[in-house]
Amino acid sequence: MGFAPAQNNLAAMYEKGMGVPVNLLEAARWYQTAAEAGFVQAQHSFGEMLLDGRGVEKDTMGGVSWVERAANQGHKSACVHLVQMYWEGADVPREPIKALVWAIRAETLGEPEAPRLQKRILSALSTREIDLANKTAHQWQPKRE
Repeated sequence: MGFAPAQNNLAAMYEKGMGVPVNLLEAARWYQTAAEAGFVQAQHSFGEMLLDGRGVEKDTMGGVSWVERAANQGHKSACVHLVQMYWEGADVPREPIKALVWAIRAETLGEPEAPRLQKRILSALSTREIDLANKTAHQWQPKRE
């Protein structure tokens, strides 16, 4: 019936084998369906599956795009995921300023891990870079699709 939260739940069931056998192809298919319907949790989960190549062919650009889409809507875990990606240079070029921007945004959303992440990043940046990250992060407002 097209109810995205139920599609997301079904995807999670297939991904984790809850009441059904693990089936990553079905998990990815249902996450994608829910993600395309605008369900933010599914957008992050589908992005992760694309990045890891779980249940789908690995698609780094597509995965990053879905994770960013979820983060831009205020999904805390997606924001933390972007912090880690930009800090470590995993799946994206290493960009400590972007990592700090996403850490600040995650803290704004109430993510408890964000201050620890920020502290680690701050030690690697200049005052000018920190100011730029703060300015960029504070101009942001999560946007619902």
